[in-house]
Amino acid sequence: IEIDFATRDEANGEFTVAEENWDGAQELSVDVIGKASGGVALENPADIITDILASVGETDLDTAAFQTAHDWFDLGSDHRGARIIHMRPSLYLKESAEALDAIREVLAVTGASLYVNAGGQWVLRVSVPSPSDAVDLTEHEVLENSPITRDEDTTDIPTEVKINFAKREQEDYSQTLTETSEPLRILRGLSAHNTRTVEAALWKEADARYLSQKILSSEGSPLVKYEMHLPRLALVIAPGDSVRVRRDRASTDEFLEVLEMNFDLASKQCTLVLGDMR
Repeated sequence: IEIDFATRDEANGEFTVAEENWDGAQELSVDVIGKASGGVALENPADIITDILASVGETDLDTAAFQTAHDWFDLGSDHRGARIIHMRPSLYLKESAEALDAIREVLAVTGASLYVNAGGQWVLRVSVPSPSDAVDLTEHEVLENSPITRDEDTTDIPTEVKINFAKREQEDYSQTLTETSEPLRILRGLSAHNTRTVEAALWKEADARYLSQKILSSEGSPLVKYEMHLPRLALVIAPGDSVRVRRDRASTDEFLEVLEMNFDLASKQCTLVLGDMR
């Protein structure tokens, strides 16, 4: 049964209901759609992050980057004209929290990253696999007597993913979706599934299913890492960028992702840790 509030204090999140509508004994729950902007709930992750940043006085944004991210999450409109949002967050803050902690929850489920560029502006970028002009590193770039080392991480490879989403704090209840990959279990030689449980700040089942399938497809194989040392301190790349590594003597020709960059000012060297783009 749906009932109206008797009073509303949206600034403090306090609402009351009339005695004739609720006797105090029946269970009562409230579905909160979210903060509104122009009469429409904020559902696009880019808009939510923009709003959280603005709430702490951070308004110097790379507007082009934020608009690109906004457009990626916006899939269009349905037959009623409502926007269809990909990876719509379900972010519930029942007590005071740091702004960046709230933003991290949104980033964790959307696959986006937020950082400050050289000009001091906040940049929001969605991690989308796509062809790109990668920095090309050949064997001549790598320091002599410093071979490219290769390491394969086979720990914690999931063959089953359980997503808890759309949590109802009042009832302490979450919807649950489980995706299983039998071929992965057999390939890894496991007698039982290696289950990974994820608490996802998502609202829709379709987004939870997308996240579970993404984890199985991207993390269902070992992570291969490469480490190399370069005789330079300046590189026009950043973590998350693509790098093509070619080395004839080691029969290496791969497109990799920059995972870490460490600079040694004394020796004027840069250490790169690269990973296969799984």
